[in-house]
Amino acid sequence: MPELTATGLARRVQQLRAELAQAFGEDVPRFTATAVTLGGQSESFADVAFSFQPLPLVGILVVCWLGDEEFPTAYQILFDAHISHHLPTDACAILGSMLTRRFLSACR
Repeated sequence: MPELTATGLARRVQQLRAELAQAFGEDVPRFTATAVTLGGQSESFADVAFSFQPLPLVGILVVCWLGDEEFPTAYQILFDAHISHHLPTDACAILGSMLTRRFLSACR
């Protein structure tokens, strides 16, 4: 199987964002409760953000920007800028997918 490219990772992260938006929508309190249940640490970023450290030296930030009359509430998965020094791109996609799956399972 070929290694996932940066473009492929961006596409996968876009899919994960859509899954989070579909699951939580405007329900930011439920997003917050789920993140806390999963062991996320609250961060001062965007409107609501939680950091996770799934592996040593590997940080992931799950972010919520509240919507307004022009834009819907949006979710994002952000990786530490130095993640490429520790993991190949396809492993980043796997970690993002695993964390998203945990969010989706915990919010049900």
